Amino acid sequence: MIWPGTPHEQTNLIGNPNYADAHGRLVELANAQWDMESLTREVSLSQRRRLFLRGALGQGKTHTWDYVAPDQVVDACLRGKNVYNEWAYNDVLGLKDGESG
Repeated sequence: MIWPGTPHEQTNLIGNPNYADAHGRLVELANAQWDMESLTREVSLSQRRRLFLRGALGQGKTHTWDYVAPDQVVDACLRGKNVYNEWAYNDVLGLKDGESG
């Protein structure tokens, strides 16, 4: 448990009788919010799947594929010619010849 004003608290207070009421309230809240039996089953299954995949994917030759998708917002923010200034490059306003629209 982390209490306000103690962000670096690393003492396990679960067995401390001074905090038994708070622990009980937290347990009640958690049980009211989630189906613990189902949640435990789902977490366990997820862990087994991930461990299986890690073992399977670790077999044979591995490849690195750190793909970074292009950020389309960058061109708009930096006024790249492909997004923001497209009208200027296509001479939509007729300004290339010195004319004002």
